[in-house]
Amino acid sequence: MSLPAGETLALELRCRPRLHGIFVDRVRLRTSAPAQEDLWVAATGQVVPAVVFDRELLEVSLPFGARKVEEVRTEGPRSGALRLRLREGDRRRWSAEGLLVDVLPAEGEQGAGLRIQLEARHVGKHAGTLLVETGLDGDPSELALPYAFHVSGTLNVAPEPLYVNLRAPQADGALLDVRSTQPGFRITQMRVLEGPFVVSWEQVDGGHVRARVRAALDHIDADVRGATGRLLILSNDRTQPRREVALFALGKIPQPAR
Repeated sequence: MSLPAGETLALELRCRPRLHGIFVDRVRLRTSAPAQEDLWVAATGQVVPAVVFDRELLEVSLPFGARKVEEVRTEGPRSGALRLRLREGDRRRWSAEGLLVDVLPAEGEQGAGLRIQLEARHVGKHAGTLLVETGLDGDPSELALPYAFHVSGTLNVAPEPLYVNLRAPQADGALLDVRSTQPGFRITQMRVLEGPFVVSWEQVDGGHVRARVRAALDHIDADVRGATGRLLILSNDRTQPRREVALFALGKIPQPAR
């Protein structure tokens, strides 16, 4: 292609993006000009997704026993053509974690979406992804909404996991504090489920129990530099009546002087 002096040339650029967002690139043109054989043209653009949820992450924190309803809507050029559908297997799995999910139809200027009722049944952190079929001809066939659901309880155990120093005097062991804000809190049982450990505990006050975990040295080989185990705590705490704590023994057992 030749270009007479003083003339202009229009370039038509086409792209097939695989991801949405802002992109920056360069296009190289080869010329016959000795002083500038390569001519670089900057190309920038923004790819708008065909349809997405109006938030990138559903993040909710609730106390045990609480309930909350969240709504997420779709947006984008193809949101009006959506026919959202949930797979029954996914719904049952989410329900077991305390997420009751239903499809919301489009309403006015709001696109179709999801209604998520979160029920704080199990203490801890729950994370995953809600997947919904779009019903569109072509991409995207599914929409994904990551979620992070944290349920707080009344029981607190610290430190967790618990580390026992094998180099320290055997009488020391490691201390574990168990507290609950529930009135009338009491521990019904505390025992080692697994590993070469022994535990003893005492009631400090109404809502505070302190345990001491020691390594059972006669059950650890002298050349071993560590051991693992699990401690079981049973209590009347309604949010976590059963709690397991990971135990670690680290270091080399001191040998008696000869």
